[in-house]
Amino acid sequence: MGIFDRIRAKFRPKGKKQPGYKPQLGPKLPRLKQPQRREAPLGATNAGLATLEDFVLFGEVMFVRSSNVTLAQYFPGENKMMVEFHGGRSEMRAYLYSDVNEDEAVDFWKADSKGKWVWDNLRVRGTRDQHRKPYVRVK
Repeated sequence: MGIFDRIRAKFRPKGKKQPGYKPQLGPKLPRLKQPQRREAPLGATNAGLATLEDFVLFGEVMFVRSSNVTLAQYFPGENKMMVEFHGGRSEMRAYLYSDVNEDEAVDFWKADSKGKWVWDNLRVRGTRDQHRKPYVRVK
């Protein structure tokens, strides 16, 4: 008799099973409703609930479904954009970039890949701490 047979025998119920025997289970619990997601599927052009006008003209926060970017907010009167990045192993980081014009904000909103757009327009690709635009770390 092998080790697994001995373990099975130890936990096997004693006595004969009656025909039609079914183990008694607890009461069936109701299924909980899943909360609605506030983000669009990966690759969606608007990547969140903010419309183009809301994002660019009114500065509404745009939640992004991306492996790199969490959310973005454009401040139209100041030509600034705040971008929050996933932290990976560390905490999330947010940067406030200056000199981001309205056309760049529109391009960001339309970009299929928000992370790629950030690397091509705000940060220097392949570096950890270099940026193309003036910035302040806010978080």
